[in-house]
This record gives sequence, C-alpha cells and structure tokens, in this order.
Amino acid sequence: MLSLRFRSILTLVFAAILIAIIGCGGMSNTASNPSNPATPPPGGNSGGNGGGNGGGTGGGSPQASTFVYFNNGFPGTSGNILVYKLAADGTLTSTSSSPMTDPIIVEGQSGKFLVGIAAGATAGPAVYNVNTQTGVAQSQVSHVHDGGGVTDGTTLYVSSIFPNGTNGAGGGIDAYSISSSGQLSLVPGSPFDQSPSDTFFSKSYGFLQIVGSFLFGDFNTVKNAGNITVFSRAASGALTRQFEFGNGNSPFGFVIHPKARFAYVLSDVVNLDVYSLDMGANPGASRIQQVSVHDPNAGLLKEDPTGKYLFIFDNGLREFTIDQSSGKLTEIQAGALASDNGLRTFNIDPSGHFLIVAHANSVNVFSINASTGALTQVGPSYAVGSDLRFITFATF
Repeated sequence: MLSLRFRSILTLVFAAILIAIIGCGGMSNTASNPSNPATPPPGGNSGGNGGGNGGGTGGGSPQASTFVYFNNGFPGTSGNILVYKLAADGTLTSTSSSPMTDPIIVEGQSGKFLVGIAAGATAGPAVYNVNTQTGVAQSQVSHVHDGGGVTDGTTLYVSSIFPNGTNGAGGGIDAYSISSSGQLSLVPGSPFDQSPSDTFFSKSYGFLQIVGSFLFGDFNTVKNAGNITVFSRAASGALTRQFEFGNGNSPFGFVIHPKARFAYVLSDVVNLDVYSLDMGANPGASRIQQVSVHDPNAGLLKEDPTGKYLFIFDNGLREFTIDQSSGKLTEIQAGALASDNGLRTFNIDPSGHFLIVAHANSVNVFSINASTGALTQVGPSYAVGSDLRFITFATF
C-alpha cells in the first residue's frame, strides 16, 4: 500500500513533471449544505463525483451506467486507465479492449462530461466528451495548465501550480467554473489562500474535498508544516478562508463527514484524530478522540456516502462505525480484509452499496450491509491490470 505521505511526494513530483511538459510546450465528494440538508451545493450541476477522495454522491442502487476507473501504473509515465461497468448486483464488466491513456487521472464528472488530468501538450485539468455506453473518454472539450483537484460538477478546484496563469510560486487553490458546454473559466480571485512567493511558507495544497458549501484542503509548506484549511464557497465558486485545524505537521490524509460536522485525520503515523467541527458563528475544530494506528504506510481513508462507516488501511483494512451524534468511532470486524496487507487501494461506489478493493493485479467487490457494515464478497476475483494505484467513479 502506498502511503499518503509518499503519494503526496509523488503528487509534487508529478506536478513538477507537468510544469516541465508545459514549459516545453508539451484525484468528489459532494454532500448537501450542512446547515440545510435540502439545500444543494452552490451552483449544483448534477453529476459531481468525488475526484480527490473518489467517494461520489450517495443514494440509490448503482445504475447500469456507473463506471469504475482503475489507474494502472504511475500516471504520466507508462500508466493507463482500465474502465469497467458496475452493475446493480455489484459485478464488473470491462467496457473497452484498449486502456484509456487520456486522461491519465479521472477526477470526476460534470453532467455528461468526464473531468480528469491530461498529459502531453495539454497537460493539466481537462474536460472530455465521453461515450456514455462505455464510460471511455473521447475528445477534449477544454483544458487548462494547472494542478489536480476535485469537482462537484459545477466548479473545479485544483492545487495551483501556475498562480494566475504565471509560472510562479506561492501555491494556493485555483477555482474554475465549468459551463454547460464543458468550458473551463478561471474564477476571479484565484489563486485563493496563496502565500507570498518569497517565503518558506508557500502553501502547496494536496488532497481537496468538497462538502456542500465548504471546501477542505490539506496543505504542506517548504518547512514541512501544514494543516487542513476550511473554506466557504460562494455560488460563483469563489473561496473564503474560514479557519484551519490539525497538529501543524501536515496530515497524511483526512476525510470529512457528509454533513461537515466531523473530521477524521491521520495526523501522523500512529494516530487517527477525530475532530468535532463548528461551522457556525464561532467556527473552529476540537479534537474529541484519538485512535491508534499501527502501519507507517497508513494514509488511505474512505467514508461511505451516508457517513455511517469509515474504512482505513492499517496492516489490512480496518472498519469503524461513526456515532452520528458525537462523531466518535467504534471499530468493527472487517472480515478477511482485516489481515490483507497486500491491498493497494480501495474505494466505495457512489451508491454506498459496494466496497471495491484492489491488489496489484486483481480486484474484489464487497457489498456493505447498510445496518451493520458487514462486508460480503460479491462475484469472483477479477484479474485487472498489473500495477493498480487508484479507483474513481463516474455515473452517466
């Protein structure tokens, strides 16, 4: 299993590769507004999918048009993406005889379009036409030269590697609106939360998660210090910094409860910290629980779309129930996966019904019991790829 810290380093290396490629000309999690569960996120285009976290939106059984994207190999070098259709019973079927090489990472979708990271002459975030019968990306509709991120279908937020279109430092987050025709437009005010470029505290944002009217992002500085920043989102996609929280040592990974009430943060190699979040008049976070982890490679956390169950890699797969009142965790048995330290990655489909786990060259699907969280394997073990890295989803 690749650690989140190691993957963060790879992300920075990949960003540097993008800069080099571009210089030569050469991963939604969405949820209802926590203050009003009936209120959609700002701009609320349908079709948003968790790019960075890959969780997607919950509700209902997976349809015949739910597709699973398996990153095989390191993106941008010899890697490609294998596309499968997820049926309502949890079975997987390959949709293409050839792997997808553009985009090199799927970040989500915007209605009828796929959103991902392109390579080559158009390196950076891009919007694609897609064959809705196979889930395979077709021609590019638009692209920008920037970092990777997450989308809710209306706005794309990315780690800024070219602030305001210039090849400079300072970090921060760029926001791009996505039109109904798939065009990307930089939101005025980008990059948000950019630090002065002449300091050692330039903020390089890594994982981003959208939860209703909020954006959460972990950042790292040159001095290897960092926390999680909370932003409120305007209807235009513009960001306003609210507060930051953490232990100041750049989290290995995090996930936010669907109602933005709790945060689960791998603060270091031995602790999973649980925070209660106040998003009201006195915004802030307070730590309410600490759970020990054992594997220094731990870093991958996933939460089902309802916010009832949390999964973490830690010498195998660990599963927890989430108390909906307090946010505290109670560990439950993850079955045979608990001791499976050969896992490479895992993710939960947008309906929340299935957990998909991957080894280097094989995939298994498990149903998630909505009442107990119990995992039951569905179908056979699938031979997929040779070097699986990430799993994302889109539904058309």
